[in-house]
Amino acid sequence: MYVLGIETATSVASIAIAGKDAVLSECMINEKRKHSINLLPMIENTFKSAGIEPTQLDGIAVSIGPGSFTGLRIGIAVAKILSCVWNIPIAPVSTLKAMAYQLYGCKDMICPMISARRNEVYTAVYTTDKGQMVNIQHPVAVSIEQIASILSDKKGNVVFLGDAIELYRHYLINTISDKIEFEFNTVIKPSAASTALLGTVELKQGRGVLSVNLKPEYIRLSQAEVKWNEKHKFVHST
Repeated sequence: MYVLGIETATSVASIAIAGKDAVLSECMINEKRKHSINLLPMIENTFKSAGIEPTQLDGIAVSIGPGSFTGLRIGIAVAKILSCVWNIPIAPVSTLKAMAYQLYGCKDMICPMISARRNEVYTAVYTTDKGQMVNIQHPVAVSIEQIASILSDKKGNVVFLGDAIELYRHYLINTISDKIEFEFNTVIKPSAASTALLGTVELKQGRGVLSVNLKPEYIRLSQAEVKWNEKHKFVHST
């Protein structure tokens, strides 16, 4: 089975092709404002590096969030178009789970964190049980104080990863240092390789979806939507 992975949830866009339980090729570019320009050439180059043709694909795995609203829309739009053109299913993959998968097999809790601005982080908590990634805290957008409180109530140690670490490293060390077994991991961004591998599992188990049913996992409203709601709530009330 060959699966194309698409990851655009953060400033790093990445494309990967997984096949035979391994990653055959991966391409990354750190240019958030150019995802719409870079993505298709990256896909073409990744196919060339992997040595396969689009006709050999069995499915597409795409990161559905949380993350950048614009970035996710671009990645999901491309996945939908390619799914229709190639007539193959799509496996929606949580961005946070794909991040945690990079530490697959870790005996501690895994807490990926993406900066969500507004003094919040997108985060979740995972653990590995009997060879499976288990979600013990579903994706949320919360303050660092809230995630520290959530982790304090759970048993075991935790390892953090993600671009929000540098913002909140000292707070976490000072607040729950007894639960941090080792230094914060250096894995910073989500990876299309992890997305493709997780998508492969989903597709093998028949959990692929049609493009029309693919939806992003934003978790919270965008700033534009918040302002729109506030404006129209005020208009309605007057």
